Amino acid sequence: MPRRFGEIVSLGAAALLWASFYPGWGWLAWLALVPLLWALDGAGPRRGVVLGAMFGLAFFLLQFASLFSLWPLVGPVTLLAWGALSLFGALFLAVFGIVAGWRAHPLLWSGLWVLIEGARAAGPLGFTFGSIPASMAGSPFLPAAAMGGPWLLSLGVAWTAGCLARGFRRPRWLPWAAVGPLVLFALTWLAPQPRDAGTLTVALVQPNIPKEEQVDYSRLPEHVEIYRELLASIAPPVDLIVAPENALPWLLDEPEYLALFQVTARRLGAPVMVGTAEFRADRVYNTVLVLSPTGEVV
Repeated sequence: MPRRFGEIVSLGAAALLWASFYPGWGWLAWLALVPLLWALDGAGPRRGVVLGAMFGLAFFLLQFASLFSLWPLVGPVTLLAWGALSLFGALFLAVFGIVAGWRAHPLLWSGLWVLIEGARAAGPLGFTFGSIPASMAGSPFLPAAAMGGPWLLSLGVAWTAGCLARGFRRPRWLPWAAVGPLVLFALTWLAPQPRDAGTLTVALVQPNIPKEEQVDYSRLPEHVEIYRELLASIAPPVDLIVAPENALPWLLDEPEYLALFQVTARRLGAPVMVGTAEFRADRVYNTVLVLSPTGEVV
């Protein structure tokens, strides 16, 4: 394979895996690893580390691009966090590339992929962003996780991709690709089915206040008016009202603004969950207030 072509294929695989996390596009995860593994097949450890690192860096740069929403708050520090997290994630994929390039076998590839995802999620610096199970939200195979944990989903997807990638050179592997979805389907069928205990009507209040304005105390009255209009538009019957995690940061220090949510709870006869912040000395803690249907903080 031409050197540059392998790099392009790896970058394309990163884009496919990133796209699989969009709602309704989870099926792309079944195909995303195929180009990467095809490029790694027979590449050797030295070439493998390059392809794996390129895949990982491209994928995590895309995955963590949402950090730029913090730019109005922390400015250039966003670039530092974006680059550091992406490089950290790419290290794991570089290790994957070394081993996958050294030995081409679907069982090794799939097992190693699960091990890498598990290692990336472990420890105080661990994170699961970009793990295959997260792309399976809404998938018919999701209940299989109840039988074998989330990494079972990763194993099934990586096995299928490995068999397809290996099948380009060894066609005998192609039929084995069906084992992944078949096993997950069987486990989905065997998984305990939740009982329908009725319906819950939830009113979600989302004012879309820019992040840089949320911590501007001078604009608190303006934000309260936005919430007042949104809360007034909620009509019964409703079982729960939920505001964002950082709805009004100074809510605990402003009883007259808290009263707005208490009145809503009493008017609708339903509990209210509202996000705020708790200021202790020089630290700020996210917290959630729960108001009973009578307006009391519980």
